[in-house]
Amino acid sequence: MNQLRQPKDLSSGKDWTRWKSVFNLYMIGSGAIKLKEEEKIAILLHCIGDEGRTVSETFEFTEKDRTYDTLIKKFDEYYVPALNESVETFKFNSRVQGADETFEKFETDLRQLSNNCNFGLLRDRLIRDRIVAGVKCKIVQDRLLRTPNLILSKACEIAKSAEQTMEQAAAINNGQATEVQAVFQHQKTNKKEQKQSICGKCGKIHNFKECPAYGKQCHTCKGNNHFSNMCFKKINNGNPAYVKNRYVRNNKNNSIKNSKKVYEMKEDEVLFLGNINVESILDRGWFINCMIENQEIHFKIDSGAQVNVLPNHVYMKFE
Repeated sequence: MNQLRQPKDLSSGKDWTRWKSVFNLYMIGSGAIKLKEEEKIAILLHCIGDEGRTVSETFEFTEKDRTYDTLIKKFDEYYVPALNESVETFKFNSRVQGADETFEKFETDLRQLSNNCNFGLLRDRLIRDRIVAGVKCKIVQDRLLRTPNLILSKACEIAKSAEQTMEQAAAINNGQATEVQAVFQHQKTNKKEQKQSICGKCGKIHNFKECPAYGKQCHTCKGNNHFSNMCFKKINNGNPAYVKNRYVRNNKNNSIKNSKKVYEMKEDEVLFLGNINVESILDRGWFINCMIENQEIHFKIDSGAQVNVLPNHVYMKFE
């Protein structure tokens, strides 16, 4: 008996209802339910606490009517107000499954709400109808509506099975999304590397707006923002076209290859011409016919080039 926790507060009907349920389990489990009426009443008043005993002193009944069941009924009348059946039914019919609520919680709450609605033999049928109307997943709802002779147990089985399947699918999709995101970030990094080219100011490869020549003075022309090895005046003092070996990084195998660059010098710009080693050709490329000095020339289009290049034998046709 000492293991049964006495209620701390009996100011509301909900507390009394919960306490009574635990007390009934104790009476059955301990065998005290088989005792005499006076003994059961004594156990009840002992366990209910001071507040409960004070309330029991306000009850009016004859000694003949003073039984264990009568005393329980008196506590019910005191703590549990008369229920409005219309209000309780409205609560039941307004119940829908929450966005983050499991179906098991939704089902349990519907069963509890139905206890106060006096549904009688229609209880299971009305709970089934409320599940069909209030389930959050429209796919599950459609399946329930298409199931012939649907009963409550079958409706709960379908909804729980669908919820479990969707949870498993979501867990799998989250794993795939993480893998795809990792691949996308890797591809994005490679794409950024491929966009890097030799800078016309410093002669090196670097990220955008990270040129080491910015703010530096050229030792040749005393100009700003370029190094001497890329100086326009230094190049113009020699041949019209300045050729110098540079090194570029092959992004595919991370190796260094020597590539020849040709710079055609003008007053305000330097054009870059480089050669690329192709390991495989996916297609034949794009071509266009263009008229130059009344001669039709077959050009191969290079969308990544700054200038168009003519073979020497074609150029000689215009001499």
